[in-house]
Amino acid sequence: MPDFPFPPFLAPEKPWPPKVGDTDHRERLEQIRQDRELFGCDHHEIYAEHYKRLRPDATAEEKKDPKTLLELLSRIAAARGTHEQEINLPQGLSLLWADLMVNEPPKVRAGSVVEGGGDPGEDERAAVNRLTEELSLEIHECVLEQSIAGNGVFVAVLDGEAGRARVESYPADQWIPWTMGKRVIAHILFSIEELEDQRRVLNVEIHYRGHIKYRRYELQGNSLGRELPPSLPPGVTTADQDLPGVTEFLVQPASNSATSKTVLGIGDYRAIDTLIPQFNVQASQWGMIFDKHAAPTMYGPTSVMEWDEDKETWVYKTAPDGKYIPVEGGEEPPGYLVWDPQMQANFQAWDKLMEIFYTVTGTTPAAFSNYKEGGAASGTALRLRMARPLAVAGRKRERLEPALRRALLAAQQLEVNLAGARYRPTTVVIDWADGLPQDPKEAAETEARRKEAGLTSTIRALQRLDGLSEAEAEEESDRIAAEQAEAAGGLFMPGAGSGQNGPGGDG
Repeated sequence: MPDFPFPPFLAPEKPWPPKVGDTDHRERLEQIRQDRELFGCDHHEIYAEHYKRLRPDATAEEKKDPKTLLELLSRIAAARGTHEQEINLPQGLSLLWADLMVNEPPKVRAGSVVEGGGDPGEDERAAVNRLTEELSLEIHECVLEQSIAGNGVFVAVLDGEAGRARVESYPADQWIPWTMGKRVIAHILFSIEELEDQRRVLNVEIHYRGHIKYRRYELQGNSLGRELPPSLPPGVTTADQDLPGVTEFLVQPASNSATSKTVLGIGDYRAIDTLIPQFNVQASQWGMIFDKHAAPTMYGPTSVMEWDEDKETWVYKTAPDGKYIPVEGGEEPPGYLVWDPQMQANFQAWDKLMEIFYTVTGTTPAAFSNYKEGGAASGTALRLRMARPLAVAGRKRERLEPALRRALLAAQQLEVNLAGARYRPTTVVIDWADGLPQDPKEAAETEARRKEAGLTSTIRALQRLDGLSEAEAEEESDRIAAEQAEAAGGLFMPGAGSGQNGPGGDG
């Protein structure tokens, strides 16, 4: 009987979120919360100190205690400001990687049978095709999690009533790995439930290889309270569920970038954490300048002003139509108080910031369709401009693909061993596209040269060119072969080129 040790941090009076090894998951989950706000373009709370640069006069005033509630509310409203701009570079960066990965959905096909080896049959191919019908949406979500939170998480789930499994993307801030170094002992999935009596309850799934433990705890502030009867998924009858025949973890994380000491990855926003507020503040300053120049202050001699008894204030002396201001002889006419804001220098500084952004994120202007030189690029030219982003996307893919393959194998093992499906679990082969728009002429020429050199088959070439499944490509290949045979046979049909009723014939 395998030994499934219980996590020591899951016990009454232990802190939650826990500290596991050198990782304080309270800090980690708080960082993920902030990064989700950055993705959603809610930057004010995170960069409030930076936005104070827009109100230098208010900083000294804020050090004084407000005297009334109205003054406090006024300060809060002023702190938010009307000129604050939030440039959503974080969301654009995360979506770039997700779109490059699955803008063209990857082709997934059955590989070899896991037990005993051999090629897959029709049942195995059908099972893999069914499991991957809507997989591209889950991959897209997982790549976003990978970018935002540092880890994407795939989970194989079995619908006990339908007897079908699926692979889902799971929130990284509801997953905690229990590790020893980089060796994973178990994966903890959790959710917090708010009860009607305002109590908070923690639902936990502890995933081992071939086993799951379900637990439930009352939360008391930042600590675990007493253990409660577990909330079990449909079809599960015990809090300690064995998964016979399942050799993989049902939970498969894909780190974004990680060191050799931990399975936890580093999110993409850490590299641009100091750049984002600089972009926001500079764009906000531009808005203030443009607003000021749209309604500038006027200056002029005092003689153009008169006291308005009704309004009890000074107003300009103007003609009835408001288009003429009288000026005494020799006086300087009124004008607008404007200045040169040196916007060209501001724009050059912005361009320098963008260069730094491209450098630290591994992107290029072409990745965001920023073609200053104008004109559309050919397929080859675009790939050259996108060389670095494609390399970064490739590294992300290398970290994500093994997790996805293991999750798909676990899903098959769930169906076969727990739901009684009649097929043999197989490995999977994943063919990824690069996410760039295809140049049809270039692509056809490339595939033709590869076929002529014997470096590819007609079926694989059709899959890449037309996005066909393996079965569709085989059918199309048979159709092409039949048409070629028919065309070749027509050259030798009776009467074809035999001279009958033609020059030199009897007719």
